[in-house]
Amino acid sequence: MTILDVTNLSSSYEGQPLLKDITFSLKKGEILCLLGPSGAGKTTLLRLLAGLEKEDSGIVTFGNLNIQPIPSHKRNFGMMFQEYALFPHKNVFENVSFGLEMKKWPLKIRQEKVAGMLEIVGLKGFAHRAIDELSGGERQRVALARSLAPEPRLLLLDEPLGSLDRTLRDRLATEIRSILKALNVTALFVTHDQSEAFSVADKVAILHEGRLEQFDSPENIYRTPANATVARFLGFKNIIYGKRAKGDLFYSAIEQLHLATENGDTENCTLLIRPEGARIIQAEELIKNEIALTGKIVKLQFQGATYKMQIEVDEHMLFFDLPIDPIPPGIGDPVHLAIRTSSFVRLAS
Repeated sequence: MTILDVTNLSSSYEGQPLLKDITFSLKKGEILCLLGPSGAGKTTLLRLLAGLEKEDSGIVTFGNLNIQPIPSHKRNFGMMFQEYALFPHKNVFENVSFGLEMKKWPLKIRQEKVAGMLEIVGLKGFAHRAIDELSGGERQRVALARSLAPEPRLLLLDEPLGSLDRTLRDRLATEIRSILKALNVTALFVTHDQSEAFSVADKVAILHEGRLEQFDSPENIYRTPANATVARFLGFKNIIYGKRAKGDLFYSAIEQLHLATENGDTENCTLLIRPEGARIIQAEELIKNEIALTGKIVKLQFQGATYKMQIEVDEHMLFFDLPIDPIPPGIGDPVHLAIRTSSFVRLAS
């Protein structure tokens, strides 16, 4: 059973479309990350769900109830922002308790609830701290506790980790997922950061220019991007245009990637080679479900766990992340690679 259903949701501003026929569903307790570049429509979608903006068309139901006529303050949805939006003149307890006060919870129950939330977010004993005494990460935990304290039916997070450094973002992303899962909270998490989305989400929605390009699990989106737009956004560079012959076989201008000959009916086709699908071999040293590729190394960078390699093949540039063993040849040298056929993905046009 789904709890949130968005159907053909569209929005525009001064005649310019912001969202175009967005459709997806979420189950209770699922975390959805809205992922896409700036201007893709992520925050607009969040604000529509929160009731802060009005859609042009479409339907939004929560728990089988159309929520569009319901004012924002009566939807019982929580929101958390990148800028924290904490009250600087209130201490930690007063910030976390604010939503409970608005609901007129008795003081004793508020005290118990705030104490429990601070323990959940790792801030036990911080109730009487001033906001300006806290680090950025601690402030974000307070913001999360404040958003969760009123027990929202849906939590909306808009780039909540965007102002933090990478190490802290990675740690907090994992912690936020654990907290939301422990409380069984349904959530939408806006980000432009792929690794952040993949570490937090049960489902990922890729938005581009107001369109929902793909909606799936993080693993499926990485393994099988829906089209070249999604593949490029995820950072994939090995996108090759060619032809598909009968039997789903592919050939292109890169002769070594001819997986079929030009016989019978063909159609235009786009092929992605994921960068982790290669290994260095001696010539002709292949195993089942691999193809050979020989090129010249143009760039080589040691990344710790991998080598990032750019090679030239038939005047085309391809990019791979290779294991550290065996050590690759040097720049300008030829290199023989075996490419797993499982790393090939046929993309929609």
